[in-house]
Amino acid sequence: MTRLSPDEVASARVISGSIPAADIPLADIAPPGKNPHFTIIGSDTLIKLLPDLLDGFRKTHPDLTYTADLRGSSLALPALTAGITSFAPTGREVWRGDIEAFQQVKGYAPTRIRIAYASHGPRPDGKTPPAIYVHRDNLIRGLSLSQIKGIFAAGSSAGDITRWSQLGMTGETWKNAPLHVYGSKLKGGFSMAVRQSKLDGLPFSARYRELPDGKSVLQAVAHDPYGIGYATWIDGGKTPQGVKLVPLAFTSAGPFVLPDGTGDRSKWPISYFFNIYVDHAPGKPVPSDVKAFLRFVLSPEGKKIIENHRDDEDGYLPLQGADLADELSQINRL
Repeated sequence: MTRLSPDEVASARVISGSIPAADIPLADIAPPGKNPHFTIIGSDTLIKLLPDLLDGFRKTHPDLTYTADLRGSSLALPALTAGITSFAPTGREVWRGDIEAFQQVKGYAPTRIRIAYASHGPRPDGKTPPAIYVHRDNLIRGLSLSQIKGIFAAGSSAGDITRWSQLGMTGETWKNAPLHVYGSKLKGGFSMAVRQSKLDGLPFSARYRELPDGKSVLQAVAHDPYGIGYATWIDGGKTPQGVKLVPLAFTSAGPFVLPDGTGDRSKWPISYFFNIYVDHAPGKPVPSDVKAFLRFVLSPEGKKIIENHRDDEDGYLPLQGADLADELSQINRL
């Protein structure tokens, strides 16, 4: 990857800013000019949730106004780099290039605040989050995070895993059975995010068979008793009948859980989050109203608003356990 020059970064910002704005159906968007005022540029998955969060925040900040341009996560970090947004919301992991462009211009990294779990499942009427799938006849109890790295990455500290017997699968059918590893195309955004955020940046295993998309991954696993696949967000109503999600845990001691929204989601080791990035220069506090809004989002009232959107297609869930504690601590340091 070649670093952009400052002139190239500036040019890219001009081009992204020239893209015509979409007609975003956000309720009660007040005109700018009052104080405090938020500009919010980023993920289109925030269209339903954002007005409710801002209405709740207005109970203690009645003079708040805001404008929003929610055309997608790809606009969030470039807008924050350009200094034209108060918040940069993203419904996925941001690309490394966006982080590097921000660092090149600012001299430090943007600050990520996780505000919710991005989807839950499996469920027939919404998105199931990224997960590990096996054939429906596979009886594996679960996988630890180190085992996931050993299966999908090359050179993990726990060693490469190439056969089902290494995962405790016994019996004549399994003792010499190879793992058939499936995933999305290597140069795709999702697979790169998996490498960066879930596999310690390691390259994919030589056994990794790249397929065009998540649906193709599940179809391959559904027809392969020895298959295992790492798939992106999936519309639950389109999931093949021949696959099932694998319970996961941070360590071999468990607990092994599913991302179904019924337990402590902070125990699911490959969670993806709805994020809000902010510009926090070292040694300088962020604006007080920005910090107050982030605190509100993770307050009991804000979490209740997020919970009210659990049945949306994107299926947000409020942060829990260690994840919630970590983000509240980070907000206090802004």
